[in-house]
Amino acid sequence: MIGNDIVDLTRARTESNWQRKGYIQKIFTLQEQHLIDTATNPEQIVWMLWSMKESAYKATFRQTRLRCFAPQKISCQLTSITETEATGSVFYGITYQTKTLLTSNYITSFAFAVANPSNFYQHIIPLECTDHSYQSAQVRQKLLQYCSRKLSTPNATIYLSQQDDGVPELIIAQPSGQPTVIPVSLSHHGYYGAFVIDWPANAV
Repeated sequence: MIGNDIVDLTRARTESNWQRKGYIQKIFTLQEQHLIDTATNPEQIVWMLWSMKESAYKATFRQTRLRCFAPQKISCQLTSITETEATGSVFYGITYQTKTLLTSNYITSFAFAVANPSNFYQHIIPLECTDHSYQSAQVRQKLLQYCSRKLSTPNATIYLSQQDDGVPELIIAQPSGQPTVIPVSLSHHGYYGAFVIDWPANAV
C-alpha cells in the first residue's frame, strides 16, 4: 500500500486560511496542534501534517476503497525533521511510515505500510499551468517516460490502468505470461505534480 500528496505552498496560501478560527482544531489531533503551536514555522508544519494525512488516506483507500476522509482520525507523529526533509509515522487503521520533502515552494509526502517495506521512488514534476486535465496528463506522461527509461522498455509495453474508483496501477507487458502490475500513486496541486512507484524487487 502506498499513497502520496503534494502541496504548492503559494497556492495553499490563497486557497486555505489555516489561521482562521477553528481550522486547526477541526483538522488536527491535540498532539499535532501542539506541534503547530510550538513550531518556529507553523505553516510548514500544517502542510507537512496535511500531506502526511492525505498520503495515508490514499494508501488506505487502495485497500478498502472506502471514501471517508476524516483528517482528525488520522494521527501523525514525527520521527525526525531537518530543513529539507522529515520522517514520521501515521496511524489510520494500520501504521504507515512517511517520508516528506520540505522546500520553500512545495511540501510532498508519501506513506507506505510498515509491514510492507519496498523500493520506493519519488519524482517531483514542475507544471506550467493549473488546469486539472493538463496536470493529470503531464504526471502520467512523466511517469511512463521515467519507467520506460528505467526499465529500458519501449513505451508501447507500459501503460497506466485506472480503476473506476481512480486507483492507478502501472502495467508492464511481458513477452510471455502475465503482465507485471506495480502500485503507483499520483498527485498534483498548483504548479507541482508528483508520483511515487512501489517497485517490486524483481523489477529494478
